[in-house]
Amino acid sequence: ASVVPMHRDTVKACPKAKAFVESQVKYNGLQDAFQSIVKEEGAIGLWRGLTPRLMTHTPAVAISWTTYETAKRWLSHLSD
Repeated sequence: ASVVPMHRDTVKACPKAKAFVESQVKYNGLQDAFQSIVKEEGAIGLWRGLTPRLMTHTPAVAISWTTYETAKRWLSHLSD
């Protein structure tokens, strides 16, 4: 589920990063950024940053699920 909004995040982050580095905004809005990235880098450009995102989210999701399952099991024993 976190990969789905990734394209949007990539497109939104590009103007901010470019503006920070170059002190100017390269894109004129979200749609322009999306189209420019696809035009300049191809569709693969929308996947830029996937590896760090997965490396960040995977442990967090694993911890959340483990905590949830442990709490669920513990609470079910209390109700018995």
